[in-house]
Amino acid sequence: MNIALGSFLNNLTKQGSIDLHVHSTASDGSFSPEEVFILAKENQLNCLALTDHDTNEGVLELMDNHVSLDQYMQDQQMNLWKLSKQIESQNLLKSPLIIPGIELNVEFEKQNVHLLAYFSGYQIKNLNSFLKLQRKNRFERNKKMINKLQELNIPIPSNTLDPTFSEPVPGRVKTAKWLVKNDYVNSIQEAFDFYLGDNKAAYVPREKVKIEEALQVIDEANGFPVIAHPHQYGWCQSQELLNQKIQHLLKITQLGIEVFHSDASLEQQILLWQCAEENNLFFTAGSDFHGANKEGHDMYTASDSPFNHYGKK
Repeated sequence: MNIALGSFLNNLTKQGSIDLHVHSTASDGSFSPEEVFILAKENQLNCLALTDHDTNEGVLELMDNHVSLDQYMQDQQMNLWKLSKQIESQNLLKSPLIIPGIELNVEFEKQNVHLLAYFSGYQIKNLNSFLKLQRKNRFERNKKMINKLQELNIPIPSNTLDPTFSEPVPGRVKTAKWLVKNDYVNSIQEAFDFYLGDNKAAYVPREKVKIEEALQVIDEANGFPVIAHPHQYGWCQSQELLNQKIQHLLKITQLGIEVFHSDASLEQQILLWQCAEENNLFFTAGSDFHGANKEGHDMYTASDSPFNHYGKK
């Protein structure tokens, strides 16, 4: 694994003024990649990681138009350690640096877990073959989901979730929007509560990818993996359970955990932070911003850092 990149992400998180978990219209966000970047600039962030589900198309668009880590380091003739020190001294560009990222769904100990993968530049393209298969599985899942809704006498058009240029990997959020627009539910959350959430009437389980397979792909592409929002899997029920899960993961490979997240409570963040420190784990912070598609997940700002637990204190 790219330990230098993991260390860099860890240092960024300690300094604040970053957001390492953000989504765009390339997956299930409501802001285009460029609109995400504009908001990050307005929020005066030093670095931004666009981490769409199962696609790198959005972040590649940003990298073609804005400066990524590799490009900046090449231009300035510096490495990640020197760049970290430069950011710490608040001597950086006026625009956020792009950290290429992606969010993958994987299976770990018979549980669906989200895995964030980070890169320093165009190495993220090396995931293309793997991502193509993941998108194929997603599209098959979408067809089954629409069929289930139609069997429930909900006349959602069969092509609702066909991929488009602006939405290459549509999924449940777009389905939820259709249900809201056509008065079957009152909100996106209600659509998940009644139809689309786990084990609900139109739910279709994902095609499982073992975490070991995803980690191997990330390693081969010189990336660094981070377990997204561990609190969402029930791991924060006790310090013993959390440490057990982390120890099992570390037997596979070196990785990090997302300590700071919009819907993690202050108590959960403290528990995760302690776990990271005790196990010498790199840790990150991400709002999980989806724009209008997920309430209560505002993009972080320059004032957010571990000192205020990224807005929790």
